[in-house]
Amino acid sequence: MVHWVKFRRGTADGFGTLAGAAIAVHAGDMFGAAQATGETLALGAVALLPPCLPGQLVALWNNSLAQAKKRA
Repeated sequence: MVHWVKFRRGTADGFGTLAGAAIAVHAGDMFGAAQATGETLALGAVALLPPCLPGQLVALWNNSLAQAKKRA
């Protein structure tokens, strides 16, 4: 199974596949047509990031009994 990771190196973000203690850097679209660049980075040389950031958060106000009583 291939494990994809997103990382930050300095001020630039990138992504690639995890292979032991190294990341094989890829270019293109992480969720589409990604191609290996041939560059390899040590896992300890980068900061790992979440694979994607949500565009919005949907929450229900009544999922908490205390909040429902407070607003009713």
